[in-house]
Amino acid sequence: MQFNGKLVLRFLAGLICVSILAGCVSSTQTAPDSSGPSEVRFYLYLNRDQYIMTNWAEPPQFAIWLENDLTGEIRTAWVTQDTGTDTWEGRVGCPVALPYWVSRYGIEQGDGIGPTHRNPVPDAITGPTPMQAHDCAVRIEGGEQWSYYVEVNVSGDFNEAFPQYFGFQEDRFGNGQPSIVYRGEIDFSAEVVTEAKLIGRTEQEWFVSELNSDLSGISSARNLITRIQVAL
Repeated sequence: MQFNGKLVLRFLAGLICVSILAGCVSSTQTAPDSSGPSEVRFYLYLNRDQYIMTNWAEPPQFAIWLENDLTGEIRTAWVTQDTGTDTWEGRVGCPVALPYWVSRYGIEQGDGIGPTHRNPVPDAITGPTPMQAHDCAVRIEGGEQWSYYVEVNVSGDFNEAFPQYFGFQEDRFGNGQPSIVYRGEIDFSAEVVTEAKLIGRTEQEWFVSELNSDLSGISSARNLITRIQVAL
């Protein structure tokens, strides 16, 4: 059998063109959409040497969440189980554990009510309190500006400004220094994340939905978290 050299060359050239076109289509289909959902991953590192010095030596309660600077949307990334399920060993409740996040979660859910034992946060965003390190992620729409928050509190870290006894009255929740809140910013369009800064505290003995910027009485509570890392 005789082969036509020109036909063979044309056939091979056609195969090469098909392969090139197929490669281009595949590349286009798998290219990421920068305007689509983006994942934010948080890494939180707790200071065990600090919290074991408290009266009960238990790891702190904490919550991590995002707030959209333009729309006001709130997205909880993670919260420790006691607060997220309102289940407390040896007591009915502890409204001073993470009160600021509880108030924000009420806005997030649209009912103004924080988590309860009958209506806890979803299992996907809560779990047992980690001993030292924790990471979690949340997906949001990209190309937007958000603020991220971390609230942390450990029971029994009393000091001179937040004592265990007030005359004949005792701190009824065993709170000590109240929860403190850190805040940072995320700009997805510029892929910039700012460092988390301590911006305020709540109150020792009662539930509040606003932060107190007076941090003069906060001492060891500043050392509960050694590092907050945010990755896009």
